[in-house]
Amino acid sequence: MTTGLEDPQNISDARKMVVINNELLRLKVDIAALQETRLAESGSLKEKDYTFVWQGKSTEDRREHGVVRIAGAVTLISAYAPTLTSTPEAKDKFYTNVNDVIRNIHCSEHLILLGDLNARVGGDHDSWPSCLGSFGVGKINENGQRLLELCSYHGLCLTNSYFQTKPQHRVSWHHPRSKHWHQLDMVIVKRTSLKHVLLTCSYHSANCDSDHSLAIQKSALATFGRKTSKNCDWFGAKSAEFTPVIETKRAALSEYKLSPSEKTLQALISARRKVQQIGRRCNNEYWQELSHDIQNAAATGNIRGMYEGIKKALRPMQSKTAPPKTSSGKVITDKAKMERWVEHYSELCSRENIIVTSALDTIDPLPIMEELDAEPTQEELSKAIDNLACGKAPGNDGIPRDLIRHCKTTLLHIFCQCWSEGGVPQDMRDATNVTLYKNKGDRSD
Repeated sequence: MTTGLEDPQNISDARKMVVINNELLRLKVDIAALQETRLAESGSLKEKDYTFVWQGKSTEDRREHGVVRIAGAVTLISAYAPTLTSTPEAKDKFYTNVNDVIRNIHCSEHLILLGDLNARVGGDHDSWPSCLGSFGVGKINENGQRLLELCSYHGLCLTNSYFQTKPQHRVSWHHPRSKHWHQLDMVIVKRTSLKHVLLTCSYHSANCDSDHSLAIQKSALATFGRKTSKNCDWFGAKSAEFTPVIETKRAALSEYKLSPSEKTLQALISARRKVQQIGRRCNNEYWQELSHDIQNAAATGNIRGMYEGIKKALRPMQSKTAPPKTSSGKVITDKAKMERWVEHYSELCSRENIIVTSALDTIDPLPIMEELDAEPTQEELSKAIDNLACGKAPGNDGIPRDLIRHCKTTLLHIFCQCWSEGGVPQDMRDATNVTLYKNKGDRSD
């Protein structure tokens, strides 16, 4: 569980999300909180091993600090706090938002607050024994005072200060002018959950072109799992050629952080330049090969191969989401979302249509089909099953088409029984409603 990866838009590589994906996978990170991404609106992006989810402001608003809550078995809060030079009003607004989010979390739920909080909490354990450990760094400032007051009020602990690690593993940001190291990226949990935290420290080897180092927490909470994917883009296809130059760049970055000098800086700049050059070349080669494969599949009539190539070219797809609104137009951000969907479909399905008798009289009656009164036959069932399209996803029962083709006799017996009893099981009547956005109007409406 990490925080401290900042501003992936500054990564010069054409696939910056893949860079972060590979770094998190290399460091064996399950969950990461990214700050200062400045991504607008809300959505998700699925990479090979991780899914990136963001919740931002609209494109018209200025995207600065903010708080995002992800509810689940463990409630995660990703926060980016105002800097020390921000106005008191901005700081008050931010900590009020954080306080409101924490207050709405049940006392029995696990809570993990991750983020760049731009606060120096110092190491005065005697003054803050309930929330600060014995291994803090530096001196407290105004933002640190606000953060410690918030933690004391809600019974939270800054896990960064509870472990006796090496000095370089307690800091995450290097001030560009004073050259001092500070710990600004925090991992905060409830005091009752502190026993589950095994270690919290900073890793300086992450190669994501960020001036912040990763603050990683190792937790004993076996709540989250990782779902891997077999999707592959140019970064994975050219990994044999691209990985060595990334390792060289990572080594140059570590050397520069350990001993900053003109020599190590030039070595880092040279390594970054080489990564850019090889990255562009690998990218071009991959797309030329993929385009050639798609063209060959289309020319030879391999429609399946052509569409698979097109899907590979379009991945990863961004999935944008938007919170629903009430009937009065107010945005819903709490647990009442499902109730709003129930209300929407209840109104939609219970709407009565007024039918005029004169309009019915103008419709020509259809002939009566007497054969529909007879029970289904084996021939009719076989014809319907054989007409099922290949490659279609199964329904809620998970039964694919190929299995249905070998169960015609059993299905015929079930259908005949439903026919004689005049009813079908509830599982066969249930349906899944999917709301599709047609790029018209507001997505939340």
